[in-house]
Amino acid sequence: MKKTKWIMTVNIVLFICMMELTITGMLGDVLQDHTFGILHGTAGLLFFIFGIIHIVQHWGWVKVNFAKALLKRIR
Repeated sequence: MKKTKWIMTVNIVLFICMMELTITGMLGDVLQDHTFGILHGTAGLLFFIFGIIHIVQHWGWVKVNFAKALLKRIR
C-alpha cells in the first residue's frame, strides 16, 4: 500500500473511532452496560492503537515543529 493510502486509511479509522466514541459516550446512560463496554472499549482501544500509528507516520513533522517551537522559546 502506498504511503498516502496508508495515511488516509489510518485517518479514516481514527475519524470513525472518534465518532463512535462520541456517540457511545453521549448514549452511555441509554445503552446497557455490556453493550456500552464492548462498543466504547473496542473503539477506545482501536483509537489508541491507530493514534500511535498516526504519530509514527508523522514523526518527521512532529520533530521539525517541536524543534521550531523550542528555538522560538530560546530566542
